[in-house]
Amino acid sequence: MLVVMALLFAALSPGVFIWIPFGASRRVAALVHGLVFAVVWHFLHRPIAQLLSSFEGMSDVMEDDKKKK
Repeated sequence: MLVVMALLFAALSPGVFIWIPFGASRRVAALVHGLVFAVVWHFLHRPIAQLLSSFEGMSDVMEDDKKKK
């Protein structure tokens, strides 16, 4: 899961695939890309965890997450 998060973070870093907003300063671009990463991670976290649950140790994480709700 950590590898998936790192790859997503690298892909959504400013200047890798896109620069949002176009022509903005580095600080503004970093903040926008951080927000985009947070939103994408929020929606992809659970499906990715379910996909990876077949691997060793991930089923425990999913069960703990279900108990919290």
